[in-house]
Amino acid sequence: MTREGRQDGFGLVQAIFILVVMASVGALMVTISGAQRNTGSMGILGARAYQAGASGVQWGIYQALTGGSCPATTTLSLTEGGLAGFSVGVSCASTQHQESGTTLTVYELVATASYGSLGDQDYARRVLRGSVTNAP
Repeated sequence: MTREGRQDGFGLVQAIFILVVMASVGALMVTISGAQRNTGSMGILGARAYQAGASGVQWGIYQALTGGSCPATTTLSLTEGGLAGFSVGVSCASTQHQESGTTLTVYELVATASYGSLGDQDYARRVLRGSVTNAP
C-alpha cells in the first residue's frame, strides 16, 4: 500500500472553517455599516428637529413681545427648506410680576417639534422651553 493514494480530508475541514469565519466577519461588517448609516441619519434628523423647535420658540417670543400676549396653543406646519415636513406645537403662558413698582410680564414658551409618526423609522421629536419678559 502506497501513501500517495490516500487522502485525509483535513484540508477540506480547514477550507470550510475559513469560509464560515469569513462569512461571519462579512455579515458583522454589513451590520456595523448599517448601524452607522442609521445613526448618522438620525443625528441629522434630530438636529433638524431642534432647529424646528427653536423656530417655534422664536415665533412665540415674537408674538409675545410685539403683540403683548401670546396664543395659548398654536400648531405651525413648516414647509420651507430643511425644516419642511415638521410640525411645531407652541404653547405659551404668561404671569405678572411686580418689580420696583413696575409690572412685568413673563412669558413661558414650550415648543414641540415633530417629524413623522411615532413608530416610523424616521420619527423625530424635540421639546424646547424658553422664557422671555417685557422688562425694559
